[in-house]
Amino acid sequence: MDTQSSQIDEEAAPQTPGKDALTYEETPPITPIGMSEPDIFPPPKPQNQAASILTTIIFFVILFIVAFWLSGFVRQYAGTLFKGSGQEKPVPTSTPKMITANLTPTLAETTVNARKTYQVMNGKTRGAYDGVSFKLPPEVLAPICDGSTCRSQGTYLPGGTRFTVALRGEGQVLPDFRGKIISDLLGVPLVIKEVVIRGHTGTEFTASFLGITVSGYKFTQMRGYMIPITETISLEINHFSPNGTVSDFVKDDMLFDEIVQTLILPTESLQKGDSTLLPLSSPSATPTSMVNANEVCAKNGTADGMTYSEAFTIANTSTCVKEGKLLTSRTCNPTVGVWWIDMEKTGALCQNVCEIDVVAKTAKYSPNCPD
Repeated sequence: MDTQSSQIDEEAAPQTPGKDALTYEETPPITPIGMSEPDIFPPPKPQNQAASILTTIIFFVILFIVAFWLSGFVRQYAGTLFKGSGQEKPVPTSTPKMITANLTPTLAETTVNARKTYQVMNGKTRGAYDGVSFKLPPEVLAPICDGSTCRSQGTYLPGGTRFTVALRGEGQVLPDFRGKIISDLLGVPLVIKEVVIRGHTGTEFTASFLGITVSGYKFTQMRGYMIPITETISLEINHFSPNGTVSDFVKDDMLFDEIVQTLILPTESLQKGDSTLLPLSSPSATPTSMVNANEVCAKNGTADGMTYSEAFTIANTSTCVKEGKLLTSRTCNPTVGVWWIDMEKTGALCQNVCEIDVVAKTAKYSPNCPD
């Protein structure tokens, strides 16, 4: 037993440190820190640079608008706040008067002053005829010759009607109207009445049928004047709606009256160069036989009747025209039912007529000369 204990002590002795023995600490085992793998993210998407710039611009525009809108409130508030601190405006003791006289011409004055003057052309020489002129608005083109013979000159008014002027008589392409029926190219008479224009007793004529002018234009409506200006020369001025076109005849008719009022004519009652406008008026003695071409002559006791226009057409296509020219004066005899249209005299005392039967619709020449 002692031996074993002694052995144990001897074996254990070296394990017991002595006073002078070195002490050693064992380093604890170090567990290495595990390195985690880095997270893998997808690469960022490329940005649209143009869209980014546009978005930035829109943002600043909106910001500017909002700032401008807010500044209005600030200015309004500041103005209200400091309203009483500024200098007071003087209050006038009386209301100032607006002085506008002679500063700006009226519309009517401007229109009249802007009109251009045109002289009527001699049909044969194609030169200006002295002493006869008229004015047209600036928007109306200058009149030009109607055809190669230049028997008349014309242009179009704003409403679409054709405006024409022509000299008639000695030295002109067209004959004077005096002593003749005013009719279209086919001889259909127009409605006439006498008027006074610029000191001259003239004839107004109107038509509302499909006719042809002397220059070859087809028309559906017409109005104009025949005006004697000398013993051998007369002036024709008119406007009409061309057939097959759309025109405002009523509108142009008012302008036509204004143009007629600008006529300058050689008038004995006016001094040379006087441009005073004389109003259109009916003469004191207007023949009743020249009032209306649509007047009817009917035979008493019957329903048969005939207009003067129809009677003239029959007379113009009968043997009457072989005996002389038809005149504008006429008479209705309702007892026998005839129109008597006067004709040129063949003798000093003859009163020649063309007699048109309103029932039979025939015409015959009657010399009516005394035995």
